[in-house]
Amino acid sequence: ERCVRDAEVVGSNPVASTGMKMPKALTIKGFDWNENAESLDNQELRHFFVCQKENRKTGKNIWSRIFQTDRKRVHEEEIFVKALFFDIDGTLLSEITKEIPQSALDALKKTAEKGNLTFINTGRTWSELPEELKKLPFSGFLCGCGTYLRRGGEILMHQTIPKKRCEEIPVILKECRIGMILEGTDNVYFSSEVSRFREVEQTRAYFAAVGIGLAETAETKGIIYDKFCIVTDAQSDIERMYREFEQEFDIMDRRGGVYEIVPHGCSKGTAVDYALKQFQLEKEDAYVFGDSSNDLTMFRCGAHTIALGKHDEILDPYTEYVTDTVERDGVAKAMEHYGLI
Repeated sequence: ERCVRDAEVVGSNPVASTGMKMPKALTIKGFDWNENAESLDNQELRHFFVCQKENRKTGKNIWSRIFQTDRKRVHEEEIFVKALFFDIDGTLLSEITKEIPQSALDALKKTAEKGNLTFINTGRTWSELPEELKKLPFSGFLCGCGTYLRRGGEILMHQTIPKKRCEEIPVILKECRIGMILEGTDNVYFSSEVSRFREVEQTRAYFAAVGIGLAETAETKGIIYDKFCIVTDAQSDIERMYREFEQEFDIMDRRGGVYEIVPHGCSKGTAVDYALKQFQLEKEDAYVFGDSSNDLTMFRCGAHTIALGKHDEILDPYTEYVTDTVERDGVAKAMEHYGLI
């Protein structure tokens, strides 16, 4: 028996008490499962956890939800675990209120209580995530368009741009008269010079307010980053930019002169594939929630694709269900539509 996810409530480890061999399991903190515990056979419910095990009749792996007291296992049921993948900006996080609606937070808790897995899948790197978001009990964080995958305190995958190339990129972008935001796992880097691009300076101010992007600049020797975003206009040499980067990077046109650039082979879609393999789930078990063009690869990988009420039309051919806007409880409404809560 292989325990994949363990919600430890009180007392001894429920997996250890059943004799299961447990690798580095994901501990879900923040939910008080015992708070809503039911009385089973007049015994106090002490543990609830989800594991994957072999069905002796069919020989196939199944997911089980097991309720256990201090003395013995009192109830076990087969469940069908789903994996939910959420973009942040414009999907979970309102770009108007700059907050995650309470309805979405409640829905995330309810779906986890049903044994489902929840993942952040974002273009933001780990350093760019709000600290409040990192504290939420997601099953994993897929960051930087698939360049960084984290489960609990364990980093499963991290791809960075080679150090020498990290030094060359800012020079090329300056020569092409292009604004830059270099995004790393530990920090975000801006040019030491004030940019003529409003988008760059607004982003610089946003991160400076939380202490990010201050100590080092794009010109600092030895900095390492995972991906970068650029801003262009009529003065920019976009043709040269493509010549310089298209052989080693995927260049995503975010519209309005903004491009998101990541190493070849990294995307929100590859992040979904990786997570499904890690938890031995199928494509049919994946539900993806997004709103922008960089969610396109994720929409191509998920069987169930949910676009928020306000979304980029490029997602339309791949969208299974259009829900309401973030501010009008779009995430919660979609999860209710699919029976995920």
